Amino acid sequence: MLICELSFQVPDSDTPGYSLHEVDYYAGVPACNRDVPNHRLSLRKNLATGNFEVYRRYFRRKVVTKPCFMVISSTDMGLEEVMFAGSFSEAMAYGDSEYRKYHGGKEPDKVCQHEWPNRAVSCKGGQKGMINHTQSSPEAVPCRFYEVVNTGKWMPKSLQE
Repeated sequence: MLICELSFQVPDSDTPGYSLHEVDYYAGVPACNRDVPNHRLSLRKNLATGNFEVYRRYFRRKVVTKPCFMVISSTDMGLEEVMFAGSFSEAMAYGDSEYRKYHGGKEPDKVCQHEWPNRAVSCKGGQKGMINHTQSSPEAVPCRFYEVVNTGKWMPKSLQE
C-alpha cells in the first residue's frame, strides 16, 4: 500500500492533537493467532509531538446464537494502546511487522512519491486532479467528482443545479 505523509496534517475535531486521517493495517486478529485481546491496528500522527503512532484499539466480539441465525458484532472497549511512536517510515515498518505477525506476509508499505504511479489515493500533494483542502479560493484544483463554485466551497455537481 502507498501511504502519503502529507495526508496526516488535518487535525481531528473528535480527538484533538491527532490527525483526522488514519491508516488501518487490520480490523481484527484471527482467533487462531490471538495472543492479545482482539484489536484494530492503525497509523496516525500525533500533531502535538510530530511523531507517527501505531496504536491498537481494543474491542470485544459478541456472538448471539438463535435457532435460525447467528449474529456476530463488535463492541468498542474504549481502550487504546500506542505500540510505537517515531518517524513516518519507522511507523510504517512497525505496522507492516505487526500485520505479518497476525495475518502472514504482505508486501511492505511504500512512501508516496506524490506522482503517478507511486502516488497514494489520499495524497494531498496538490497535483492536478486532486482536491487541495488547504486552498479555499475558487481557483482550487477541481477533480472529476467535485468542482469549485463561486462561494469557494466544494459541493457535489448534482447539488449545483
